[in-house]
Amino acid sequence: MSIVEFCFKNVKSNIQCLDDEKLEDILKRFAVKIEKEVDNLYFIYGGKTLSKDLKNSTFNQIATNIDKERKKMSLLAYEINTNLNDDQNNLIKSKEIICPDCGENTIMHIKNYKINLSGCKNSHIINDLSFDLFDKTQIIDESKIECNNCKKNNKADSYKKEFFNMYFMSNEFMPSM
Repeated sequence: MSIVEFCFKNVKSNIQCLDDEKLEDILKRFAVKIEKEVDNLYFIYGGKTLSKDLKNSTFNQIATNIDKERKKMSLLAYEINTNLNDDQNNLIKSKEIICPDCGENTIMHIKNYKINLSGCKNSHIINDLSFDLFDKTQIIDESKIECNNCKKNNKADSYKKEFFNMYFMSNEFMPSM
């Protein structure tokens, strides 16, 4: 038994395999694990992109001598992005009513077919929004939500668009022994 370690969006995942198993089958299992289509991914091993013909090779045929000894091969996995300029996937509609100025929760009032927003924690007041304009103010760009820990990564680029919350790992939530 060997392991193929994949690094996809800074998250490592291991897939166990047989030494004589085709890499194509290993890649498919990884794709299922991350809920992607294998054809929408490309893989790098030893600094080179794996070509289609290498995918029919086995772990033993591709692995370096060092990787065969340690029974572990490390691959980088990337999503093929056909629309690099398409930021539409980063835009989501807020589940709460938010202030267009600060993004905090606010209260909505409807009067004479116009929307008025007030009551956010920054005391913003927005009056006379049309329904169409209001809809546009409720869109959130996840690429602008950054990690509080590292201040570098954003939610749109993170794995499954989720952040890991260290707060839940504190002793406060750990069972006592």
